[in-house]
Amino acid sequence: MKKKGTNQNKGDLWKTIARLYEEAREDAPTAIKERSFKSLTSRWDTINRDVSRWVGVYAQAQRDKASGQSDEDVENHAHYLYQQRYNGVKFTLKHAWKEMRHMRK
Repeated sequence: MKKKGTNQNKGDLWKTIARLYEEAREDAPTAIKERSFKSLTSRWDTINRDVSRWVGVYAQAQRDKASGQSDEDVENHAHYLYQQRYNGVKFTLKHAWKEMRHMRK
């Protein structure tokens, strides 16, 4: 997808996303389920919210890191913090976080 400038409006952005999603779904119809426009935006809202929460608890886990702790220890602590902060809910979007963490907002 060609990168557009920041003057792209929200409606045009979501039209592009919906079109690209449908193209991907046509290439892999059994792997990617059909979604309505509302379903796409709702799913994004959930992903964005949960990954944003994870970013916060992961940053806290990094600040809490003790000498000798590994990156795996930090991640495990972040999972613990996430569950404590969000009523026992587990963070399940690590794959999305890995994709999103180096992107601009």
